[in-house]
Amino acid sequence: MLRHSLALRHLKIAAEATYQRGADYERSYAEQVAVIQASQPDAVIAIGVNTASAGFIRDARDAGLTVPIANISPAALEDMLPFLLSSHKKNRPRLHA
Repeated sequence: MLRHSLALRHLKIAAEATYQRGADYERSYAEQVAVIQASQPDAVIAIGVNTASAGFIRDARDAGLTVPIANISPAALEDMLPFLLSSHKKNRPRLHA
């Protein structure tokens, strides 16, 4: 469905990275971030549960990936935000809900 929606707008997926089902926030998503970062994307669409998506976003920002990251999740942003705020560092821009 995502591929089809992008194709209608003459866009395509630059790279894909996956993680094992049940992955939690504490694990490293550096491998997935490296795959995505290597494709030099204009934006990232993360599809996953709140804990895994928050871990991916944390590691993406730590790796210097600054493009917009949209999350498609069965969970609400309010469920993911505490994970993102807990990893907030002083030198990062402020997160807004």
